[in-house]
Amino acid sequence: MGDIQVPRALTGTFSIEATALGTRTALTSAQSSVLPALSATERPQQESVSFYHQAIRAAIADNDVDKAMGLLRDAEQLGIADANQTFRDAMKAQLER
Repeated sequence: MGDIQVPRALTGTFSIEATALGTRTALTSAQSSVLPALSATERPQQESVSFYHQAIRAAIADNDVDKAMGLLRDAEQLGIADANQTFRDAMKAQLER
């Protein structure tokens, strides 16, 4: 069985049912939410910026573009504005090899 596919949303309802030892349990959270995106005045920490830049470069160097794209999406959600440029530069460097 594979991973459960869950669409991304800022708010919603989380519900799970499980059966264990002949009993059935249901758990529901009426209101769940994720952290909001950073506001324009908030900046990600330099350690986070460095991590994502390095991880994107490493993924592309390993020819794992899917991983690099996932890292890029995560970085953009965290407000790392220049992650897209890092991705493009790394792709360009990889293609020039």
